Amino acid sequence: MTLRAWLRKSITALAVAGAVGLNLAHAQEPEVQPLDPETAEYYFLPDIPSVDNLFRAPEPIGYYSYGSNVGSIVAMPDFYYPGTINTVTRDMIRDQQALSFSDILRDIGGAVQSSQNAPSLTGGIMPDQFFLRGLEVSQFNFRKNGFLDPTYTPRDFANVERIDVLKGPASALYGGALPSGTVNVVTKTALADRFGWGGVTLGSDSLQRYAFDVNSTNEAGDLLVRVNGAYQNGQSFRNFGYNEREFIAPVITKLLSSDTALTWEGEFHQDLRMRDSGTIAVNGNTKAFAPDVFFGSPTDFAQFHDYRSTLSLTHRFNEQWQLYVGGTSLFYDATSRGTTPQTGFTTVLTPQGFYAGAPGLGGTLNRTQETSLQREQDHSIIANLTGEIDGPFLTHNLLLGTEANWLVANQNSSTTSIPGIDPALTFDPATGAQPFPGGTVTQSFSTNNPGYYQNRFGIYLQDLVPVTDRLTFTGGVRWDTIDVKNDRQLLFGGFPVFSPPPADDNYSHFTPRAGVTYDLVPQTMSIYGAYTQSFAPPSRTIYAQAPLQAETGEMWEIGLKTLLDENLIFTVSGFVIDRDNVAVQITNFNVVNTAEQQSKGVELNLVGQWNERFRTVSNYTYADVEQSGPPGILSVNGRVRGVPFGNGNVWTRYDVIQAPGGVLGLGLGYVYVGERRGDYSAPLQLPSYSRWDVGVFGQYGRWDMTAYFENIFDIQYATSAVNQYQVYQGAPANFRLMVGANF
Repeated sequence: MTLRAWLRKSITALAVAGAVGLNLAHAQEPEVQPLDPETAEYYFLPDIPSVDNLFRAPEPIGYYSYGSNVGSIVAMPDFYYPGTINTVTRDMIRDQQALSFSDILRDIGGAVQSSQNAPSLTGGIMPDQFFLRGLEVSQFNFRKNGFLDPTYTPRDFANVERIDVLKGPASALYGGALPSGTVNVVTKTALADRFGWGGVTLGSDSLQRYAFDVNSTNEAGDLLVRVNGAYQNGQSFRNFGYNEREFIAPVITKLLSSDTALTWEGEFHQDLRMRDSGTIAVNGNTKAFAPDVFFGSPTDFAQFHDYRSTLSLTHRFNEQWQLYVGGTSLFYDATSRGTTPQTGFTTVLTPQGFYAGAPGLGGTLNRTQETSLQREQDHSIIANLTGEIDGPFLTHNLLLGTEANWLVANQNSSTTSIPGIDPALTFDPATGAQPFPGGTVTQSFSTNNPGYYQNRFGIYLQDLVPVTDRLTFTGGVRWDTIDVKNDRQLLFGGFPVFSPPPADDNYSHFTPRAGVTYDLVPQTMSIYGAYTQSFAPPSRTIYAQAPLQAETGEMWEIGLKTLLDENLIFTVSGFVIDRDNVAVQITNFNVVNTAEQQSKGVELNLVGQWNERFRTVSNYTYADVEQSGPPGILSVNGRVRGVPFGNGNVWTRYDVIQAPGGVLGLGLGYVYVGERRGDYSAPLQLPSYSRWDVGVFGQYGRWDMTAYFENIFDIQYATSAVNQYQVYQGAPANFRLMVGANF
């Protein structure tokens, strides 16, 4: 079977689903009328589910996605892919009124929030980072429309069509990255239609959000324009918390012919929020303080900017061969100031002797204050050529591609106070008084990377071979070379105390992958097995006194996929992932990469439509993650901080009324996260928690409405922690109400 045949099968199913009314698209998106894939004529548009476009997967049906590009770059039905892919569809984002990446983690099996989800002094600034199958997803595991997307800025969903998450190592396709997985954010493209939508979201803590989506075309139908935008403002359940963001994303497609499309996409994004270090745990009690108690300074902040421009050309040579060439430029920065309780380098009075509000008990927290600035730019060029070669016995679906990437850190600096030195930074939580606004930092140390450069180049080859009607082989290999230059400096009181020699290193690597899929029951049940590898250059650090080795990883995975119905799939998989040469800071001024991590477990996913009224996204993952550190650093041995043995989610929607004029639906959700290690240097355990959410959905004429109520039983729970002094609390009971209209 060829890729075109696979897609024909998917598009045929899409047409059937549309005929029975399963495609309940968001009101802001006009339904793409499904056509007969055998006879219909198609323009070569990126977002129309055409059997002729191998670089864009068919549009999902509700919660169910027939296929994606993240696992093979070309569109491939997930049922035949030898691995696990979770797709967060536009309908999921809408129904759960997701405003941040942490809001959609429930829809990704094995995903849990890490301490990076809130800007923190120790963890750095990358709010979208999370754990996947117990391993961290770094900035180099994120992609946007296939391009590397290493931004620090929290992602906005105003122009997001879908989010595809590939589990496990993927360096055979994407080059240097950690073995946890690959997250590809797919944005909306211009359509051959005229429509507009506007919506207002109001919610708890003074939340207000205004969004719009406008699409138009010229009379000839060969120039398509679409603009998505949003403005958001609100406070937080945390004292002094706030968030304000502005986002706009235009996209223009010029149809040069029925076989060629030229597309330009732009994005501007600004995000300003409180930089928050969370609460503290007392004697291991993560609920010692109310969720709103603030331990930082009211002057703390984190501000992000993104400026992005992408130009791409898609061309169809003939029925068998297609070409994609694109380039993107991203300029981004992150400026912040944060005040954080911690032990630091001097003796500190820890809060072990008091409990909030207990008379006669007191203790002082010493805090540090850090000011940091990152200004970076990232540029990529990608070229992919795909086609079919009919051999004497087998058909080969080939992909040949190349990728070049240039990352430049124009500025990466920070200044940090010394704990216990500045009286204005000490804090007595037992008094209940608000912290001082900061004061003058009298002693500090600062770091500076005046020049960090990372140049990547890779070439890759992939072959998808239907050996028989029931047996499919997937294989590929990629070769990468990465040059890294890093100038580093550590200052104390303005004087250099530690200046390691500039790093000028090269990392080259071959990464293979192989997988097989076999239909136990044709088009109903398949089994698969896969082996993949990954590698990643060392993370930038000022404290490495010797050249670091590249991290490597590998995964073995087996699984079974069952189509319980035409639009409902159940997947169970078992995996073992090894990560080697993990960087560990063994002293205050020395980092080595000798740690190892292993994640092994089982994952279950049930996603799709039970029928035209009932849909679900449900998952559960058991992951046993262990790590071993270098000699003498035994505190990091054992469980990885922040990772539970088990976590799961059930989210369902049932449409009570489904008529041509309107829809009324109800949703119910349950989230469970097991107990986790909270600190490497103290016996802190984050308790398990479970949370219930509900939703109400309505559509009448041109109007649509979504109400989402989170944590309806108002439980207090900790989502993650860096240590006992930085524990991040989940939000109390809250709601978000969106009302929108077509025009």
